Amino acid sequence: MTKKHRKSISFLTGIIAMIGAYLFVIIIVLIFFYFFKFHVTVVIQEQYLWNKLQEVPMSLLSMSLDDESFVSRMNRVFYGFDEEEWLRDRIDDIILKQVFYLYGEITEYPLTFVISINGIQITEHLVGCHVYGKDVGPLLDECYCSDECGTNAGKYLGDHLNCEWAYSVDLCLYTTGTRVEYSAEFPFPLAFNGTDNFIGVISYEVIETK
Repeated sequence: MTKKHRKSISFLTGIIAMIGAYLFVIIIVLIFFYFFKFHVTVVIQEQYLWNKLQEVPMSLLSMSLDDESFVSRMNRVFYGFDEEEWLRDRIDDIILKQVFYLYGEITEYPLTFVISINGIQITEHLVGCHVYGKDVGPLLDECYCSDECGTNAGKYLGDHLNCEWAYSVDLCLYTTGTRVEYSAEFPFPLAFNGTDNFIGVISYEVIETK
């Protein structure tokens, strides 16, 4: 092999190696930006979510339903002059949309969310994971964890007449993850009960399974 031919091969090899190095660097940079964007998106969503969890109970104080303040309507429900189910149905959708606005498909988030006022449960959502039954007889269902329950998706829990009532969803949540609990209480202006003090407390409880 001539010296000139060997130089030509080494020159081509050098060019190929240089192009390969450039491509490798470009791929690494693109991967970095992809994961950086993903990380930033997750952080923003988590910050948004937990800020909203603190804001939602307090925002009820300024909310109106059918041209009547939520506080006034809640007073009527609390003292038995209005339907509790009506209030819950109206509030559920509003709160859920407020909390999960940035998430699109809310079923992907393993979160239990409860708001209550002096023992009256205003809303409760277990997003995604739930227990369901398959009919195996006139008075019996086979009970399973839904597909959204992570490592326990499809897990058989046993038989019962009412699976949702019989089995806690805690049995189906991600067993490999960790539970994070959040809660807070705020004063709520229920009507006076014959004393000189307000008697209302609005609270929220959240359990996240990561």
